[in-house]
Amino acid sequence: MRILKIVVMALPLSLWGLVANAGGDAAAGKAAFEAGCGECHYEDDFSGESEADILAMIQSVKSGEVEHKGEAGGLSDADAANIAAFWASFK
Repeated sequence: MRILKIVVMALPLSLWGLVANAGGDAAAGKAAFEAGCGECHYEDDFSGESEADILAMIQSVKSGEVEHKGEAGGLSDADAANIAAFWASFK
């Protein structure tokens, strides 16, 4: 019972951390894009797409669910979020 209380109390804090960290840094995403993605993609390839949709697509590529020519599997979660923020900045 004590463990359940700890889990119930900790859950809102862990969820707050996810919400607080939602969204990437577009400037850092531009640097990550130029370091790897820029060989094949254009900066505005995903213009008009939401950051969340772009991030979901990048995660699909990272996991191997979607075929990709490049080495996207090595991207960190932070790099993926930052690249998504950068690509979403083109409206």
